[in-house]
Amino acid sequence: MKFQNANLNPKLKKYIHHISFNEFVPDNNNFIRVMPDCMTELVINFGNTYQRSRGEKNEIINVKGSHFIGIKSNYCLVKPTPKMKRVSVRFKPGAISLFTGCCSQEFCNEVVDAQLIFGKEFKVLENEICGIKDEKIIKTKIESFLLNKLNINFQALETINAVNSIYRNPFFTKVESLKNENSNYKQLERRFSRYIGLLPKSVIKIIQFNYSTKIKYEDPQISLTQLAYQSGYYDQAHFIKSFKQFSGLLPRQYHPTLSPMSHSNQLVINRQF
Repeated sequence: MKFQNANLNPKLKKYIHHISFNEFVPDNNNFIRVMPDCMTELVINFGNTYQRSRGEKNEIINVKGSHFIGIKSNYCLVKPTPKMKRVSVRFKPGAISLFTGCCSQEFCNEVVDAQLIFGKEFKVLENEICGIKDEKIIKTKIESFLLNKLNINFQALETINAVNSIYRNPFFTKVESLKNENSNYKQLERRFSRYIGLLPKSVIKIIQFNYSTKIKYEDPQISLTQLAYQSGYYDQAHFIKSFKQFSGLLPRQYHPTLSPMSHSNQLVINRQF
């Protein structure tokens, strides 16, 4: 997997985490767990059909062609296939709302045709880059497409800034803290639903969970007690319950380095903090 984040267009860098070029050659036939991270993703798929889950019940579907992956409220399952070749654009939390007029809540846990999100122009982009082998040219064309779509919405920006404030302080674990900073909390809830795709309470819980996986990645031998404490949980019971909710695993069962995809996704999570 090749990341193209250092040289992103400066006008896009605030809103896009990375553009990556992925070619998977799986060494087994297992599903890989992908953790929720409050981000969304455009996948331009030039390779084989692959399987992944969608929805709160993780229904397994076959995914063919280019698609958009909405914000996740829990983990999902992905099974890479041989010759799975794609370009991925990962949008920072809430940033997709600046490139499309769609309500993010409608696509929570969903996988939809990319053209439904980005319009007919997307098909033109897809056809343009289909036969190109030079990754720099592909990246430039994708950036140009996104710059043409970029529409600064100040309500969306305020909501994105509220999410960023949580990332700046991972111990920001109480909804009351957001209420204190925002005089009209009901309005903030509506904006979170529209621009982020989840309510503030869910976003806070996912970011706190992500922070715990970052700590565990950096210190695999950390004790459960210390991990819960450093992640800002009240006690081990709350921590284990949250970890199981978002990963389907107990903390001791999570090993992000077991597969290249899990490892790269954990690195993406780590860079958010």
